[in-house]
Amino acid sequence: MPTSPLLRRVRMVNPQQWIIKIVKDIRDALNESGRDGLLFRVTDTVSSMVLATLAVKAVRPHEIRTVYFIQSRRYRMPPDLNRLLDYLRVRYEYIEIGSITKTIKNYMTGYTNIDIEDIRESLSALILREISDKHRLLLLGETNKTMWLLGAFNPIYTKTMDLLPLTTIYSSQLRKVAAELHIMPYIRRAREPETWMRFKTGLGIVDDEVIDAILYGISRNKTDREIMEGLDNSVSEALVREVRRYVEEGYLKRNGPLVTL
Repeated sequence: MPTSPLLRRVRMVNPQQWIIKIVKDIRDALNESGRDGLLFRVTDTVSSMVLATLAVKAVRPHEIRTVYFIQSRRYRMPPDLNRLLDYLRVRYEYIEIGSITKTIKNYMTGYTNIDIEDIRESLSALILREISDKHRLLLLGETNKTMWLLGAFNPIYTKTMDLLPLTTIYSSQLRKVAAELHIMPYIRRAREPETWMRFKTGLGIVDDEVIDAILYGISRNKTDREIMEGLDNSVSEALVREVRRYVEEGYLKRNGPLVTL
């Protein structure tokens, strides 16, 4: 079957060009910050595993420190992630946050219905920031372009980061970058971030490429009708409007807090 025009555009990627740009962005940010190395959390998601691999291309492995947050002392790192970090020669440490996350969730019951994943993300951000400042490390986040534009992220976690290197890459394009980095064997069983899965469920879309194609159309100032036609009318106008609404309403989430001088 022929591919719709917008999907073709999203698939027209140059992974090597992105890799060169992101590696340069990380090096430049580290040099400008005056920090002594990089810090980021690691998870068994494609975004996180791609970020770890790009970080190793930007600096030497001994200049990188990573954290894997566990929910209990009996929990261990997924095998594929463990193998990737060993392959990259990146050191990591476990930090258990499950018990305190549950305590905060229980305490907040009756006050607000905050999701436990948001508590986990916010707590992770506080810990990473403390480690980053104590050891003079540049803190990197794994949010990609799709999640950034839609506001599908925890703002406390994301705004705590010093640099978000992957916000030039749509979600559906990450695997092409992974293939160029030769890490596909490690990410075949990678999971999707829980925040992103909940967001897609709310939209009623499971295909990242479709969301990315709509976002690409919006970024090119196309109308809802033009985006529908660019996807060969395979999506409803209501869906396009909903995606556009998230982009517009996410302005403060991406750019806040606003300041007055």
